[in-house]
Amino acid sequence: MILLAILALLLQQAPPPPPPVQIEPLIAPSIAYPADAKAARITGTVHLEINVDPTGKVTAVKALDGPPQLRQAAIEAYSRVTYLPLLKNNIPTPAIVSTAVNFTLTEAPPDNDMQLNARFQPLHASCQQLSADHDPSAMDTCRQALAMSQHFTPGSELETRATAYNDVVLLLIAAGKKSTELPEAGLLADQAVSLIDTLARTSPHKPAVATAYITRAEVRSLAGNLPGAEADCTVAEDVLTTLLQDQGDKDQTKRDATVHDQAKRNEIENERAGNYRVELRDTYLLHAIVLQHDHKPKDAKLYQNKADQI
Repeated sequence: MILLAILALLLQQAPPPPPPVQIEPLIAPSIAYPADAKAARITGTVHLEINVDPTGKVTAVKALDGPPQLRQAAIEAYSRVTYLPLLKNNIPTPAIVSTAVNFTLTEAPPDNDMQLNARFQPLHASCQQLSADHDPSAMDTCRQALAMSQHFTPGSELETRATAYNDVVLLLIAAGKKSTELPEAGLLADQAVSLIDTLARTSPHKPAVATAYITRAEVRSLAGNLPGAEADCTVAEDVLTTLLQDQGDKDQTKRDATVHDQAKRNEIENERAGNYRVELRDTYLLHAIVLQHDHKPKDAKLYQNKADQI
């Protein structure tokens, strides 16, 4: 009786299991349609409950329902996948994932990058919104987006991956002004620039190129690497200046041609040009601050004037 009482007490004190979450694996599983079920034209949905450890590795899979002929194929497929670790307060934790596996006879296998991007974009949007709202959970969300971005095919989605780095770097910069986050911010900023330099070999004048260099310039400025910050500002200024010049050429082309819904196109192009001007002005101001800290007041005044003229 005493043993049973102790056991009951321990069960009462044990924390309840985490509620199931609905997330997709990093790479879509390859599901083998059972030959017998396919020949019999058996279709349906198998609902699974998947136990995931803090590293994102699957430790157990259980079929909750669905055609019996299809359950084992679903279990085997999801036993081999990997998930993005679930973070709570930036600490990886175990998770129970619920998912549904649809077996049809006509469905084509999805493209891995396209499927990954479909999951990445909402996570990325949430990261940016939470960052804008100064929500404490922003860092966890942005780190999850960054981890997910690492699973794109090498050489693809360079802008997307660089943006994921930049999102985390900007949060680390904010924290770095009052803590010791700058070393990590510097490493991530370097990786973003490395990705964007690959893109720049074919498309040197893209907004993402300017953004990566501006972000690294901020990190380098805070870390005291003033020559590096100056160099990054110069690259960003060159890209933004070229983008504005290209925008002017487009405006001339629009004036020389008749385009359907011209007013709407003008609105979009004007907004884009305005964003470039704001970024260029802010980069000039950052450049001026860096030069002032580097004891170059005359050069700093030059860039301050450039900013004032925009």
